[in-house]
Amino acid sequence: NRLPGTTDQTHGFWRRPILVQFNRIFDDHEQNSNLADEILEAELPSIVSWVLLGAQRIMQRGRYTVPTSSAQALDRWRAHADQVRAYVDAWCERLPVGAPSIDGTPGETLYKSYRTWAIENGHKPLASNNFGERMRLLGLGSVSDGHLRRHPVEITRSYFDEGS
Repeated sequence: NRLPGTTDQTHGFWRRPILVQFNRIFDDHEQNSNLADEILEAELPSIVSWVLLGAQRIMQRGRYTVPTSSAQALDRWRAHADQVRAYVDAWCERLPVGAPSIDGTPGETLYKSYRTWAIENGHKPLASNNFGERMRLLGLGSVSDGHLRRHPVEITRSYFDEGS
């Protein structure tokens, strides 16, 4: 199964999911279409006890235990679902923290590069204001150098340079 796409890239959205991966693929001869019914019939009291003990542990801790594999799967999902992050990762280099704002890329130049990338990669480009907000959520919001608003990234690749 594929994880759904999302346009919500806020921390409030991404802090909620816990992904549990099931990587085993059962061959036809290993499958039992009645397995759930058989387990419930034989094990229902034990299942209810297990659920209640688990709920008690969660209430004592105040949170779920999240496996490392969940965080990794969530990162992959988030990267796949966020076209602006994909663009930045593929075509930009983040400037070092504290770099002068004059070293950043002007917002208009960055947005034009992003639009070209998005169209070439089958995405519907975001409006410029939404692009700017996504950049801010990535920690790459614009700052003024006194003349232009610049983002703390450098465009390192271009379709025009690549001959695409």
